Amino acid sequence: YALRTADLPRGLVFIDPPHQHGSDSERAAALVKNLAKHWRSARIALWLPASERLRQKTDRTWGLIKDSAGDGSDVLALEVYGTGSSDQNKIDVGTGMVLVNPPYGIGEELSDRLPRIADLISEGGYTLRIQEL
Repeated sequence: YALRTADLPRGLVFIDPPHQHGSDSERAAALVKNLAKHWRSARIALWLPASERLRQKTDRTWGLIKDSAGDGSDVLALEVYGTGSSDQNKIDVGTGMVLVNPPYGIGEELSDRLPRIADLISEGGYTLRIQEL
């Protein structure tokens, strides 16, 4: 580390891995495991694409991150993507995030606000998952 994590009591680590590579889930999980060991108080936000066709990979990534975060860590996962578009050429990718050590109450806050945002940006419906892991 360039900075000594002992000097940083709290912080946010945003991870945006290159999802075109096959090992992105494993690499992100290894980073989360390293952070859990060396900077336990860090809050981690891992971004990932989301869609129905990516559901299996998303669930696998969620499991890897939960296992890597270690016992006692809160992990919240969410995804939102549009469904029901009549445009056959429209890309169905939405957005997802896994939060490790999220702020208290953010799950309820997101459950309240994300459906309203999804209503505004979707064309004909959406899928929304918010899950404590």
